[in-house]
Amino acid sequence: PEGRGESRITLADAVRFALESSEDVRIAAEKRRAATGSRIAAFSEYLPHVAGGVSYSRKSRATLGSSSNPAFNSDQLYAARLGARQEIYSGWATTNRFRRAGAAAEAAEADEARVRAEAAYRATRAYFEALFRVRLTEIAAAALKNAESHEAVARSRYRAGEASEFDVSRARVQTVNQKTARLRARQDETLARERLARLIGRRVDGETLDAVEFKAPAAAGVPDSLDEALARARAARPELRGAAADVRAREYEVGIARALFRPSLAVTGEYLWQNSRASLSDLDERWNAGISLDLPIFDGLMAVGRVKEATSQSRAADAARDKVTEEVVLDVREAYAVWLDARERLDAQRENVDLARDNLTVAEKRYRTGENSYLDLQDAQLALTQAEVNHAQAVFDGLSAKSALTRATGTALVN
Repeated sequence: PEGRGESRITLADAVRFALESSEDVRIAAEKRRAATGSRIAAFSEYLPHVAGGVSYSRKSRATLGSSSNPAFNSDQLYAARLGARQEIYSGWATTNRFRRAGAAAEAAEADEARVRAEAAYRATRAYFEALFRVRLTEIAAAALKNAESHEAVARSRYRAGEASEFDVSRARVQTVNQKTARLRARQDETLARERLARLIGRRVDGETLDAVEFKAPAAAGVPDSLDEALARARAARPELRGAAADVRAREYEVGIARALFRPSLAVTGEYLWQNSRASLSDLDERWNAGISLDLPIFDGLMAVGRVKEATSQSRAADAARDKVTEEVVLDVREAYAVWLDARERLDAQRENVDLARDNLTVAEKRYRTGENSYLDLQDAQLALTQAEVNHAQAVFDGLSAKSALTRATGTALVN
């Protein structure tokens, strides 16, 4: 949707647009693809490496006739070679490199999931904030309409000699105040729409938000207890998966370093064709095959240093995983506490708006008959406006709290 009058942007649309336009999501996706490529490259060490080549050379006359091989007594030489090498044993370095690449790929996938969850959460909160500002604008507009109506009643009663000029002046002041409040609400709504538009990469005009989404959040899908919320987070939070994968990758690094103390074994083979002419006749063919065993004797303490370095990095990864776990637990505890508080405030505000609206109706009738003063009418109007604002704030807080708890437990924000 690009303008007014077109289809509405739902919450699911906003999240999808945000994921499509997020640079952070694209970067994380490319890092995941790079990690997958590194895993493929690590697997290649299990396979034989085959290489071939062709060459052409020309000799000076002074070097001719010095060899018993006629091919080498020609001033021109054509050659082709095909060689292969297969590693048999590397002290488990190859296996550990492949496993490390796999763990790194898992960590990259987990990081991409984390980035996507954060982008979805930011879009969700921005969407609800825009709807909240829309609601506040509607409340301000309704309050202004009531203020203008009350001013008209005050003027009518003043002309009839039933109200004082002070009542008219007070009603006029209230009308101006409500106009100012509506202008401020409209400005806040515009800013909220712009923030949402930047996140989702779409224009968010006045007719493109789905106001049906702005309602008290249902408890469906929310954990029934803090223990359940923590269990969900431990099973689903991508940060925990990524930290665990990083720990495994560091452990494999230790194995790679320790392989420097062990021997390595490989087999090699080569086939060579040579000829003094660019033809297949009179070929000089040679081949060789062998097995090589490399024994580390002294490397200047490089292996010792590598093992110590890898071991320290492994311990640091363990500590980082513990830190991430503590942060996730704290995040879930805070999100669950905020959710419970938001639910309580929502319950308290449900009937308050209806009561305030009934009170205003009574106050209007009593003011028209002269039973109440304008001050009573004004108090009833302000009470209704405040009750509506409080209810809208409670709905927004509830929606935000549920979104935060959903993110904290690692659950998808939009199915």
